Amino acid sequence: MRQPLFRGLVVLLAVVLLIEGVTGQPNSVVDRIVVREGKKAGPTKTYEGTLVLDKAGLRVLSGERMVATLHPADVVKITVGELPGVDRSVMLSLFASEDKKTKKEYEATRLGYSELLKRSASAPERSRRHLEYKVAAMTNKIADETPDDEGWAALAETAAQAWDQFLAQHRSGWEVWMATQAYTRLLIETNGYDRVASVWTSLSKSSDLPPNLLQEAAMNAIDAQIRGGKATATAEEAARNLAKDALPGPIKDKLAIYEITAKAMNSGNPLSGLKELEEKIAATKDSGVRALAHAMRGELYWRANKHREAMWEYLWVETVYNTDPVDVLKALTRLAAVFKALADDEQAKRYRDKILRLRATF
Repeated sequence: MRQPLFRGLVVLLAVVLLIEGVTGQPNSVVDRIVVREGKKAGPTKTYEGTLVLDKAGLRVLSGERMVATLHPADVVKITVGELPGVDRSVMLSLFASEDKKTKKEYEATRLGYSELLKRSASAPERSRRHLEYKVAAMTNKIADETPDDEGWAALAETAAQAWDQFLAQHRSGWEVWMATQAYTRLLIETNGYDRVASVWTSLSKSSDLPPNLLQEAAMNAIDAQIRGGKATATAEEAARNLAKDALPGPIKDKLAIYEITAKAMNSGNPLSGLKELEEKIAATKDSGVRALAHAMRGELYWRANKHREAMWEYLWVETVYNTDPVDVLKALTRLAAVFKALADDEQAKRYRDKILRLRATF
């Protein structure tokens, strides 16, 4: 009798191992992080472990062993593993619903995460933080799937309030960086650059981030101050100070571009910085640096009410130096505003429609 029982257990174990091999979901249920390798449209790689963000960086850990160090911009998808105090079977059904990527499913999934959060009142802080993050993320996705003429503005503000509340309650965890990215992308569309600058400035003072992300947060704050047309003296000084510790390369070049732009705006004659920015474009082959220089030239023209000249600069970002989707979003948003200022409603709408399509890539 023992041999058939033993053989049965062996078969059962083999089936379990086979299922794990096919699904990639081990029994321990860890986080699964899909990252982009190389170019935006290139191949992806999946890591399994526990995703953490601290002074050492955004990392995937397996116990005490580091599996990988990542940059947030390369992360395509995060499927969180077991959450203590949270019903895993419900989470799996919500993951499946979320993956359908329709407005209807996002609405149902937001409700599902909200109900799960209520039922997980005694769960640890990490678990509740992630559920609150998912509620805000689904609220954002609902807005992302909504055209302007179907109430996008109201839904976007609701999503912004959800992110605002989340960031007010949480200061640590990888969700905070991802939430800030999503929140500020939403604000860019509404020209809410004052809020963008405030959120990134706050994060740039965090004690839980590695040096490279602290630098990135500070640069994002400078960018928002300039595009918002305020605090340009502060932006100029901040760019100059950050540049002192930056190594030669794209980051240092971008900080120089910010300093030139902020200085020109602060002088009262925005057009005074155009020549220096043109020289920066000619001096580099880096796509990101060129995109920023053209965008900042666009900002100087925009502030000088030279809308048609601004249009050409933003078009460079949209059509040529378009490797960063956030840069493209900023350009498209400005182009929609430019065409509105030029009383070209058809083109303004065309660019708002482009923004709607771009949201699906975030």
